Amino acid sequence: MNNPDLIKVSYDSFAAGEIPGMLGSLSEDNSRTEAAGFPFAGTDIGPKCVLENMFAGPATESDRFGAKSEWIVDGRDTLVVFGTYRGTSKKTGKSTSVGFAHIYDLSGSKIVKLVEHMDTANVAGVLH
Repeated sequence: MNNPDLIKVSYDSFAAGEIPGMLGSLSEDNSRTEAAGFPFAGTDIGPKCVLENMFAGPATESDRFGAKSEWIVDGRDTLVVFGTYRGTSKKTGKSTSVGFAHIYDLSGSKIVKLVEHMDTANVAGVLH
């Protein structure tokens, strides 16, 4: 499987609630850095930490939380995914649709690094 297909499968697995499939695309020492200013900002290391923090954060505070990839820029071992997060805050009832850019580094058909960029003020305004 090529790197763009691996990324597509990861997003599709997440959207379908197939979390083991999504986590299976991560290397054992991968890092995931959420955007600075995001209520759940920080860096998670390893699939277990990603699982605990991703699903203890946005996925539990939102109804119908999702991340849709819309465009992938293929740089071989570095890919950039542009897409949209959508969800409704359980606390406020407000909904959001906010664009994101995810920068991935891959090695050996595994995701080793993800850095997220997005409009964090939009999300914070919906959650609080």
